[in-house]
Amino acid sequence: MQTKQRLDIPLNLKSVSDSGEFEGYGSVFGVKDSHDDVVVPGAFTTTLQKWSEKKALPALLWQHRMDEPIGVYTEMKEDDVGLYVRGAITR
Repeated sequence: MQTKQRLDIPLNLKSVSDSGEFEGYGSVFGVKDSHDDVVVPGAFTTTLQKWSEKKALPALLWQHRMDEPIGVYTEMKEDDVGLYVRGAITR
């Protein structure tokens, strides 16, 4: 049986183009969120590895709704700051 995993992360965009392309950080390390959680380096390593093995990336959703994809991620990686993402809103 295949299990779906949902990541609930606020997005801090660095830029958005007129064509809907964006880049920024889905999560940054060392910052306490509204639930007192702090994300640490390495937090996304296993998940990113699993997506890499599938040669895919998670769906870009509207309000976490699996039935409302609004675009695609084209890059997702962990760096010294946090989870860097790039993608495009297609809808």
